[in-house]
Amino acid sequence: MYQVKGKLSSKITPYLLMAALAAWVLVLYARSWSYPYILLDDQEYLVNNQRIAAGLSLTNIRWAFSTFYMANWHPLTWMSYLTDMSLFGQQPGMQHAVNSLLHALSTGLLFLALYRLTGAQGKSLAVAALFGMHPQHVESVAWISERKDVLSGFFFMLTLLSYERYARRGSNVHYAMVLLFFALGLMSKPMLMTVPFLLLLLDVWPLGRTASVVGLPQNGRPWRPLVREKIPLVVLSLLSVAITYFAQDRSGAVVSVEVIPPLQRVMNAVVSYATYILHMVWPFNLAVYYPYSASGLPWWAFGGSLCLLVLMTVIAVRAFRARPYLLVCWLWYLGMLVPVIGLIQVGGQAMADRYAYLPLIGMYILVLWSAADLFPATGSLRTGVKTVLFLAAFLMVSAITYRQIGYWSDSIILYEHAQRVTPDNNTIRRFLGNAYLQRGNYGDSLEQYRRAVLMDPDDAESYNGMGMAMAFQGHAAEAADFYQKAIAKKPEYIKSYNNYGLLLLQLNRYDDALKIFQEALRFKNRDSDTHYNIGNAYAGMGRLEDAIAHFKLSLLYNPASPDACVNMANALFRLGRKAEAAAYYREALRIQPDYGLAQRNLNLLLEKR
Repeated sequence: MYQVKGKLSSKITPYLLMAALAAWVLVLYARSWSYPYILLDDQEYLVNNQRIAAGLSLTNIRWAFSTFYMANWHPLTWMSYLTDMSLFGQQPGMQHAVNSLLHALSTGLLFLALYRLTGAQGKSLAVAALFGMHPQHVESVAWISERKDVLSGFFFMLTLLSYERYARRGSNVHYAMVLLFFALGLMSKPMLMTVPFLLLLLDVWPLGRTASVVGLPQNGRPWRPLVREKIPLVVLSLLSVAITYFAQDRSGAVVSVEVIPPLQRVMNAVVSYATYILHMVWPFNLAVYYPYSASGLPWWAFGGSLCLLVLMTVIAVRAFRARPYLLVCWLWYLGMLVPVIGLIQVGGQAMADRYAYLPLIGMYILVLWSAADLFPATGSLRTGVKTVLFLAAFLMVSAITYRQIGYWSDSIILYEHAQRVTPDNNTIRRFLGNAYLQRGNYGDSLEQYRRAVLMDPDDAESYNGMGMAMAFQGHAAEAADFYQKAIAKKPEYIKSYNNYGLLLLQLNRYDDALKIFQEALRFKNRDSDTHYNIGNAYAGMGRLEDAIAHFKLSLLYNPASPDACVNMANALFRLGRKAEAAAYYREALRIQPDYGLAQRNLNLLLEKR
């Protein structure tokens, strides 16, 4: 390890700085510990996910490693949520605190890793401070559903630390630790799939293991052994890529080239690379969702962004021998963004601040090392000026971040801010409609959905939201009309079928509801909710055996549904199969111990027996 010259306390100083940095990050994010869940993935990940609500168990651990729920495979992230629930229950404040703690630890570990890699204590501290306090990273920390970012980031930092030890000592134990932490990081989020490439870059600078190749003094190793030692890491990356693509493709999250053509993807990728840098320099007007431009990106934006990328690359290549960190850090930034830059498009966003969580570390190093080279600290006066400027920047960035964290205090506040900074954003309008709908503010909800539909007349999700708003107000005919429009706009959008069918069930139109639900199965025949709804339709018609068959299918595809267990038990009880009914009531209570209806029905059944 590089050590600061001086007294015995110099060995302790890095750890004190590491602790102070982590503590400041915790203080900065402490305001988020009182925030509720956000109406964006938090409901699906945590609030309505009965698996997570049940907490840690062998069954749920097996589920975490086998599920592709939410179009991803990240078992360690699921296990962290399960642990939260077992320790704290469904308390969003504690889950926010865990996110903050992981980010704070990653910030401290990044400082330690860079310090060990480079020996530059001041610059490493500045890079880690930027990472910990930059507003662009608020989305990854203040959003509970992005636990995968901060958890994978934590294991990424441990991977860097272990690799530094291995590179300097050649120990098999340290190499095993690199493999372990890298595998844990991939199981938290597949974003780390480019880490083998990054470690090869670190062999060039600052480790200098490739010196014999680039013409520097002959104290390095040739490329072949350095590449060979990365092969196990590459194998892990390829496995993660294959599993992730299968999970996302199977869930329908991968957008086809017919929807977003290749040229548009390339243009968006180039502009996104430049925009992430712009947001790093000017971290204002950050939004939770950046939509694709309906009219396409202007050529001037693509041309300007491409010129910036080419210019940066040329400068980094030409300066390689004198300043190898320029090319290494530039490729760090470009390479780590490849999995999420949109060439393989997943979801409808053009870019997302959370994607830059780890890639921007490369840019932070590039900027701060370049600044140190341009303005060397010669003399106590210049050193003092640089220290004052650093502290001023530190406080300014912290203040901007503190403000950005505040936008995550409430779904409506978050979406209204996003709507202000991205006004032509029909998706945010729809999100706002969903938030108002949840609050029972149906008038504002309908207004947001209408504005979303004006921006995009094919927005089936907004038509579905309008149908729900009308249904909640008792306007069945209008609700049915909006559901039908949603189905016409997007026939594979099964939520519209289920909502329309539920409306018909409430009107006791069981045959009509059954036809709608069965139509939904044509697009997704393993949907637990649809089979559950079909079971309720059959139960309403008195066809209890058919109802039981579909409740069984619902539980097959979602074994953690207490409602399906209760309705299955009700149907069995009506058929006189009381022992089986009691077993399903007990299963519902095992999944959700405070399920009052299940407990009452079980008590009634036991009294009659």
